[in-house]
Amino acid sequence: MKNIVQASLITTYRCNARCGMCEIWKYPTDPKDELDPKYYEKLPDGFRINITGGEPMMRDDIEDIFRILYPKASLLELSTSGYFTDKIVNLAEKFPNILIRVSIEGLPATNDRLRGIRNGFDHALRTIMALKKTKCRNIGFSVVISPQNAFDLVNLYELCCALGVELGNSAIHNSWYFHKYDNIISGDEHIWQMEAQFIKALLRSPRYGLKAKLKDYGRAYFNLSILRRLRGDEPGYRPPCGAGTDFFFIDPFGNVSPCNGSDE
Repeated sequence: MKNIVQASLITTYRCNARCGMCEIWKYPTDPKDELDPKYYEKLPDGFRINITGGEPMMRDDIEDIFRILYPKASLLELSTSGYFTDKIVNLAEKFPNILIRVSIEGLPATNDRLRGIRNGFDHALRTIMALKKTKCRNIGFSVVISPQNAFDLVNLYELCCALGVELGNSAIHNSWYFHKYDNIISGDEHIWQMEAQFIKALLRSPRYGLKAKLKDYGRAYFNLSILRRLRGDEPGYRPPCGAGTDFFFIDPFGNVSPCNGSDE
């Protein structure tokens, strides 16, 4: 099977959120220094491409970036806070086969506290509801699991099932990219129980269709690794690192990095 390489394009370090677990917003790029969209034309065809930031919707030329990359990518993904609803919906209408994930950290109170943005959850939900009216079908939320939001996971998953949208997740970590080295990875027994309940909810997936259920089963397996991490257990099996071969990053200045986690 042909390996699909993922390119993550960090289009800007500007961000309107004030997340506690990520401090990119303290080091914003100057728009005039950000990579001109024309340079993205040099990327080979066939990559899975993630447009990220910062908040990529803060770029005035974001539509130009999508216009260049949409025909080149095997799948074009947008990672966004969902704050700029009209701009996001405009992209979805013009480029309907993209994947959109709206980042949230939990239900309203948790999300707005952790992301440091007033009415952030409200904007995120309104964006998802507006996207459901477009022809863009691969839409959903994404959440970074931490001891600060694990108690919202099951309810957040149930909300996504009710809305008929995806829920992607990852685990909190530290990175030069985030300018953070003090994020707390582990949690107490109560947090472990919340993550375990989330895994059970995924395994009892109420979604319609075999494909949707299989996605949830796969996420349950993935979250076993997160549970081990929260407990401080041995990580278990880890596949070989794909940095530089399976995925790479391009920062707002055009610098290429094999990984956004290690500064080595």
